[in-house]
Amino acid sequence: MTKTLKVTALKISGLACKILGMIACVVGSYFFMLTRKLVIIGPDWLDWIPDRDLAALVTYGLTIFLFVFGIFLFWLGQQSKTLAMAKTIDDASQPTLLYLRLFKADPSLRKQVFGQLISLVFPGARYGSLLTPEEQLAAALRPVGNLITLGRPGEHLPRPGAAPLYASDAEWKEAVRSHLRTARLVILRAGSSTSLLWELEQAMRIVPPEQLLILLFRLRKHQYQEFRAAANKVFEAAHGISLPDLRVPVPMRLSGFIMFSKDWNPSFTALEDIPILRRGTFNAYRKMFKFALRPVFEKLGVKWKAPPISVAAVGSIAFLALIAFQILRSLMGK
Repeated sequence: MTKTLKVTALKISGLACKILGMIACVVGSYFFMLTRKLVIIGPDWLDWIPDRDLAALVTYGLTIFLFVFGIFLFWLGQQSKTLAMAKTIDDASQPTLLYLRLFKADPSLRKQVFGQLISLVFPGARYGSLLTPEEQLAAALRPVGNLITLGRPGEHLPRPGAAPLYASDAEWKEAVRSHLRTARLVILRAGSSTSLLWELEQAMRIVPPEQLLILLFRLRKHQYQEFRAAANKVFEAAHGISLPDLRVPVPMRLSGFIMFSKDWNPSFTALEDIPILRRGTFNAYRKMFKFALRPVFEKLGVKWKAPPISVAAVGSIAFLALIAFQILRSLMGK
Protein backbone atom coordinates (compact mmCIF):
# COMPACT_ATOMS: atom_id res chain seq x y z
CA MET A 1 0.00 0.00 0.00
CA THR A 2 1.42 3.38 -0.99
CA LYS A 3 1.92 6.22 1.46
CA THR A 4 -0.99 8.18 -0.06
CA LEU A 5 -3.36 5.23 0.31
CA LYS A 6 -2.27 4.66 3.90
CA VAL A 7 -2.90 8.30 4.76
CA THR A 8 -6.29 8.24 3.04
CA ALA A 9 -7.25 5.06 4.90
CA LEU A 10 -6.23 6.62 8.21
CA LYS A 11 -8.27 9.74 7.50
CA ILE A 12 -11.38 7.78 6.47
CA SER A 13 -11.21 5.39 9.43
CA GLY A 14 -10.56 8.30 11.77
CA LEU A 15 -13.54 10.25 10.43
CA ALA A 16 -15.80 7.20 10.76
CA CYS A 17 -14.75 6.67 14.39
CA LYS A 18 -15.30 10.34 15.20
CA ILE A 19 -18.79 10.38 13.68
CA LEU A 20 -19.82 7.18 15.48
CA GLY A 21 -18.30 8.50 18.70
CA MET A 22 -20.19 11.79 18.51
CA ILE A 23 -23.45 9.94 17.80
CA ALA A 24 -22.91 7.70 20.84
CA CYS A 25 -22.11 10.71 23.05
CA VAL A 26 -25.17 12.64 21.86
CA VAL A 27 -27.46 9.63 22.36
CA GLY A 28 -25.95 8.98 25.78
CA SER A 29 -26.34 12.65 26.81
CA TYR A 30 -30.00 12.82 25.78
CA PHE A 31 -30.69 9.44 27.35
CA PHE A 32 -29.14 10.71 30.60
CA MET A 33 -31.27 13.87 30.62
CA LEU A 34 -34.43 11.94 29.77
CA THR A 35 -33.80 9.33 32.46
CA ARG A 36 -33.12 11.99 35.10
CA LYS A 37 -36.35 13.81 34.27
CA LEU A 38 -38.36 10.58 34.36
CA VAL A 39 -36.91 9.62 37.73
CA ILE A 40 -37.43 13.06 39.29
CA ILE A 41 -40.88 13.72 37.85
CA GLY A 42 -42.05 10.11 38.01
CA PRO A 43 -45.08 10.25 35.70
CA ASP A 44 -48.01 7.88 36.27
CA TRP A 45 -47.33 5.86 33.12
CA LEU A 46 -44.16 4.52 34.82
CA ASP A 47 -46.24 2.76 37.50
CA TRP A 48 -45.97 -0.54 35.62
CA ILE A 49 -42.23 -0.72 36.48
CA PRO A 50 -41.96 -2.84 39.68
CA ASP A 51 -38.63 -1.37 40.86
CA ARG A 52 -38.05 2.16 39.64
CA ASP A 53 -34.73 2.51 41.45
CA LEU A 54 -33.33 -0.58 39.75
CA ALA A 55 -34.62 0.60 36.37
CA ALA A 56 -32.98 4.00 36.89
CA LEU A 57 -29.72 2.29 37.84
CA VAL A 58 -29.80 0.20 34.66
CA THR A 59 -30.57 3.17 32.42
CA TYR A 60 -27.87 5.29 34.06
CA GLY A 61 -25.42 2.45 33.52
CA LEU A 62 -26.39 2.27 29.85
CA THR A 63 -25.97 6.04 29.58
CA ILE A 64 -22.44 5.90 31.01
CA PHE A 65 -21.55 3.02 28.69
CA LEU A 66 -22.73 4.93 25.62
CA PHE A 67 -20.92 8.07 26.72
CA VAL A 68 -17.62 6.33 27.54
CA PHE A 69 -17.76 4.24 24.36
CA GLY A 70 -18.44 7.38 22.32
CA ILE A 71 -15.47 9.21 23.87
CA PHE A 72 -13.25 6.19 23.18
CA LEU A 73 -14.32 6.07 19.51
CA PHE A 74 -13.78 9.81 19.10
CA TRP A 75 -10.35 9.53 20.77
CA LEU A 76 -9.44 6.67 18.42
CA GLY A 77 -10.55 8.76 15.45
CA GLN A 78 -8.40 11.69 16.57
CA GLN A 79 -5.43 9.36 17.03
CA SER A 80 -5.82 8.19 13.41
CA LYS A 81 -6.06 11.82 12.26
CA THR A 82 -2.91 12.77 14.19
CA LEU A 83 -1.01 9.80 12.74
CA ALA A 84 -2.11 10.79 9.22
CA MET A 85 -0.83 14.32 9.86
CA ALA A 86 2.51 12.94 11.03
CA LYS A 87 2.91 10.92 7.83
CA THR A 88 2.34 13.99 5.64
CA ILE A 89 4.11 16.65 7.71
CA ASP A 90 7.25 16.52 5.55
CA ASP A 91 5.19 17.04 2.42
CA ALA A 92 3.22 20.00 3.77
CA SER A 93 3.84 23.45 2.36
CA GLN A 94 3.07 25.10 5.71
CA PRO A 95 5.93 25.84 8.14
CA THR A 96 6.30 23.79 11.32
CA LEU A 97 5.81 24.91 14.93
CA LEU A 98 7.74 22.90 17.51
CA TYR A 99 5.94 21.93 20.73
CA LEU A 100 8.24 20.87 23.58
CA ARG A 101 6.71 19.27 26.65
CA LEU A 102 7.02 16.51 29.22
CA PHE A 103 5.50 13.19 28.19
CA LYS A 104 3.51 13.15 31.42
CA ALA A 105 1.76 16.34 30.25
CA ASP A 106 0.28 14.48 27.27
CA PRO A 107 -3.50 14.04 27.27
CA SER A 108 -4.82 10.64 28.30
CA LEU A 109 -8.02 8.78 27.52
CA ARG A 110 -8.67 8.27 31.24
CA LYS A 111 -8.56 12.01 31.96
CA GLN A 112 -10.70 12.75 28.91
CA VAL A 113 -13.38 10.25 29.97
CA PHE A 114 -13.39 11.50 33.57
CA GLY A 115 -13.62 15.14 32.51
CA GLN A 116 -16.46 14.54 30.09
CA LEU A 117 -18.42 12.53 32.67
CA ILE A 118 -18.06 15.45 35.09
CA SER A 119 -19.37 17.82 32.42
CA LEU A 120 -22.29 15.45 31.78
CA VAL A 121 -23.38 15.40 35.41
CA PHE A 122 -22.51 19.04 36.13
CA PRO A 123 -22.98 21.09 32.94
CA GLY A 124 -20.71 24.10 32.89
CA ALA A 125 -18.32 22.64 35.49
CA ARG A 126 -15.69 22.08 32.81
CA TYR A 127 -14.93 23.49 29.38
CA GLY A 128 -16.86 21.06 27.23
CA SER A 129 -15.05 19.60 24.26
CA LEU A 130 -14.10 16.22 22.88
CA LEU A 131 -10.85 17.84 21.73
CA THR A 132 -7.87 17.82 24.08
CA PRO A 133 -6.22 21.14 25.05
CA GLU A 134 -3.24 20.18 22.85
CA GLU A 135 -5.56 19.72 19.87
CA GLN A 136 -7.14 23.09 20.56
CA LEU A 137 -3.68 24.68 20.70
CA ALA A 138 -2.83 23.12 17.33
CA ALA A 139 -6.12 24.38 15.89
CA ALA A 140 -5.51 27.93 17.18
CA LEU A 141 -2.04 27.96 15.60
CA ARG A 142 -2.99 26.34 12.29
CA PRO A 143 -2.90 29.63 10.32
CA VAL A 144 0.73 30.00 11.46
CA GLY A 145 1.84 26.44 10.72
CA ASN A 146 1.61 22.75 11.65
CA LEU A 147 2.24 21.90 15.29
CA ILE A 148 4.79 19.07 15.67
CA THR A 149 6.39 17.37 18.65
CA LEU A 150 8.60 14.41 19.52
CA GLY A 151 6.45 11.33 19.95
CA ARG A 152 6.64 8.80 22.75
CA PRO A 153 9.06 5.96 21.91
CA GLY A 154 7.30 2.70 21.14
CA GLU A 155 3.74 4.02 20.91
CA HIS A 156 1.53 2.49 18.19
CA LEU A 157 -0.88 5.39 17.95
CA PRO A 158 -0.04 8.96 19.05
CA ARG A 159 -2.02 10.96 21.56
CA PRO A 160 -4.40 13.41 19.83
CA GLY A 161 -2.75 16.76 19.28
CA ALA A 162 0.55 17.80 17.72
CA ALA A 163 1.86 15.64 14.89
CA PRO A 164 4.53 13.36 16.38
CA LEU A 165 7.99 12.85 14.88
CA TYR A 166 9.98 10.00 16.35
CA ALA A 167 13.64 9.66 17.29
CA SER A 168 15.60 7.08 19.27
CA ASP A 169 17.04 7.77 22.72
CA ALA A 170 20.43 8.32 21.15
CA GLU A 171 19.11 10.72 18.49
CA TRP A 172 16.46 12.80 20.26
CA LYS A 173 18.78 15.67 21.19
CA GLU A 174 19.98 16.14 17.63
CA ALA A 175 16.36 15.85 16.45
CA VAL A 176 15.36 18.68 18.83
CA ARG A 177 18.21 20.88 17.59
CA SER A 178 17.29 20.19 13.97
CA HIS A 179 13.63 21.11 14.47
CA LEU A 180 14.59 24.20 16.49
CA ARG A 181 16.57 25.47 13.50
CA THR A 182 13.65 25.08 11.09
CA ALA A 183 10.63 25.87 13.29
CA ARG A 184 8.76 29.10 12.68
CA LEU A 185 7.70 29.15 16.31
CA VAL A 186 8.68 27.17 19.41
CA ILE A 187 6.22 26.56 22.26
CA LEU A 188 7.67 25.08 25.44
CA ARG A 189 5.15 23.90 28.02
CA ALA A 190 6.44 24.62 31.51
CA GLY A 191 7.38 21.63 33.63
CA SER A 192 10.12 20.28 35.87
CA SER A 193 12.70 17.94 34.34
CA THR A 194 16.34 18.07 33.29
CA SER A 195 15.44 17.19 29.70
CA LEU A 196 12.95 20.07 29.42
CA LEU A 197 15.47 22.54 30.85
CA TRP A 198 18.02 21.29 28.32
CA GLU A 199 15.48 21.92 25.55
CA LEU A 200 14.87 25.42 26.94
CA GLU A 201 18.61 26.13 26.94
CA GLN A 202 18.93 24.94 23.32
CA ALA A 203 15.92 27.00 22.27
CA MET A 204 17.47 30.13 23.77
CA ARG A 205 20.68 29.52 21.82
CA ILE A 206 19.05 28.75 18.46
CA VAL A 207 15.66 30.49 18.32
CA PRO A 208 15.17 34.30 18.13
CA PRO A 209 13.44 35.56 21.31
CA GLU A 210 10.27 36.65 19.47
CA GLN A 211 9.82 33.06 18.24
CA LEU A 212 9.96 31.42 21.68
CA LEU A 213 6.86 31.03 23.85
CA ILE A 214 6.53 29.42 27.26
CA LEU A 215 3.10 27.91 27.83
CA LEU A 216 1.86 27.81 31.39
CA PHE A 217 -1.17 25.54 31.51
CA ARG A 218 -3.19 24.93 34.65
CA LEU A 219 -0.18 25.24 36.96
CA ARG A 220 -0.54 25.48 40.70
CA LYS A 221 1.45 28.15 42.51
CA HIS A 222 4.19 25.79 43.68
CA GLN A 223 4.50 24.22 40.22
CA TYR A 224 5.17 27.57 38.58
CA GLN A 225 7.60 28.59 41.32
CA GLU A 226 9.55 25.34 40.86
CA PHE A 227 9.73 25.86 37.10
CA ARG A 228 10.64 29.54 37.49
CA ALA A 229 13.46 28.79 39.93
CA ALA A 230 14.98 26.19 37.58
CA ALA A 231 14.44 28.19 34.37
CA ASN A 232 15.85 31.40 35.87
CA LYS A 233 19.24 29.73 36.23
CA VAL A 234 19.27 29.30 32.45
CA PHE A 235 17.90 32.79 31.70
CA GLU A 236 20.19 34.58 34.16
CA ALA A 237 23.28 32.79 32.86
CA ALA A 238 22.47 33.55 29.22
CA HIS A 239 20.79 36.98 29.31
CA GLY A 240 20.72 38.19 32.90
CA ILE A 241 16.91 38.15 33.11
CA SER A 242 14.30 36.41 35.25
CA LEU A 243 10.83 35.14 34.48
CA PRO A 244 8.04 37.23 36.04
CA ASP A 245 6.95 36.41 39.58
CA LEU A 246 3.31 35.74 38.80
CA ARG A 247 0.70 35.61 41.52
CA VAL A 248 -1.56 32.58 41.60
CA PRO A 249 -4.48 33.00 44.05
CA VAL A 250 -5.11 29.71 45.86
CA PRO A 251 -6.84 27.45 44.76
CA MET A 252 -6.68 28.92 41.23
CA ARG A 253 -4.34 27.64 38.52
CA LEU A 254 -2.17 29.64 36.19
CA SER A 255 -2.62 29.48 32.42
CA GLY A 256 -1.14 31.73 29.74
CA PHE A 257 1.91 32.51 27.63
CA ILE A 258 5.24 34.09 28.52
CA MET A 259 6.53 35.94 25.45
CA PHE A 260 9.83 37.72 24.83
CA SER A 261 10.85 40.95 23.13
CA LYS A 262 13.92 41.29 20.90
CA ASP A 263 16.11 41.95 23.95
CA TRP A 264 14.63 38.99 25.90
CA ASN A 265 12.38 41.03 28.19
CA PRO A 266 9.54 38.69 29.26
CA SER A 267 5.84 39.53 29.40
CA PHE A 268 2.86 37.42 30.41
CA THR A 269 -0.58 37.11 28.83
CA ALA A 270 -3.19 35.12 30.76
CA LEU A 271 -5.66 32.90 28.93
CA GLU A 272 -8.41 34.38 31.10
CA ASP A 273 -7.82 37.82 29.56
CA ILE A 274 -10.16 37.00 26.67
CA PRO A 275 -13.36 39.13 26.66
CA ILE A 276 -16.15 37.29 28.40
CA LEU A 277 -18.47 37.39 25.38
CA ARG A 278 -15.91 35.47 23.31
CA ARG A 279 -15.23 32.69 25.80
CA GLY A 280 -18.11 30.28 25.55
CA THR A 281 -17.94 26.74 26.89
CA PHE A 282 -17.31 24.59 23.83
CA ASN A 283 -13.69 24.43 22.62
CA ALA A 284 -13.03 27.33 25.00
CA TYR A 285 -9.29 26.73 25.14
CA ARG A 286 -8.96 27.15 21.39
CA LYS A 287 -10.58 30.59 21.67
CA MET A 288 -8.39 31.51 24.64
CA PHE A 289 -5.22 30.38 22.88
CA LYS A 290 -6.20 32.29 19.76
CA PHE A 291 -6.88 35.52 21.65
CA ALA A 292 -3.72 35.31 23.79
CA LEU A 293 -1.57 34.63 20.71
CA ARG A 294 -2.67 37.73 18.83
CA PRO A 295 0.73 39.49 19.31
CA VAL A 296 2.47 36.43 17.86
CA PHE A 297 0.28 36.46 14.76
CA GLU A 298 1.01 40.16 14.25
CA LYS A 299 4.78 39.76 14.68
CA LEU A 300 4.83 36.94 12.13
CA GLY A 301 2.66 38.85 9.68
CA VAL A 302 -0.16 36.30 9.83
CA LYS A 303 -3.75 37.52 9.62
CA TRP A 304 -5.46 37.23 13.00
CA LYS A 305 -9.20 36.83 13.32
CA ALA A 306 -10.95 37.27 16.66
CA PRO A 307 -12.88 34.28 18.03
CA PRO A 308 -16.62 34.66 17.39
CA ILE A 309 -18.95 35.96 20.06
CA SER A 310 -20.33 33.05 22.06
CA VAL A 311 -24.09 32.58 21.93
CA ALA A 312 -23.92 30.68 25.23
CA ALA A 313 -22.09 33.58 26.92
CA VAL A 314 -24.61 36.10 25.63
CA GLY A 315 -27.48 33.89 26.77
CA SER A 316 -25.97 33.41 30.24
CA ILE A 317 -25.49 37.16 30.71
CA ALA A 318 -29.01 37.87 29.49
CA PHE A 319 -30.40 35.25 31.88
CA LEU A 320 -28.49 36.71 34.85
CA ALA A 321 -29.61 40.22 33.87
CA LEU A 322 -33.22 39.03 33.77
CA ILE A 323 -32.93 37.52 37.25
CA ALA A 324 -31.34 40.71 38.58
CA PHE A 325 -34.14 42.76 36.99
CA GLN A 326 -36.82 40.58 38.58
CA ILE A 327 -35.17 40.85 42.01
CA LEU A 328 -34.85 44.63 41.68
CA ARG A 329 -38.43 44.88 40.52
CA SER A 330 -39.69 42.87 43.49
CA LEU A 331 -37.65 44.99 45.91
CA MET A 332 -38.98 48.22 44.43
CA GLY A 333 -42.50 46.85 44.58
CA LYS A 334 -42.19 46.46 48.31
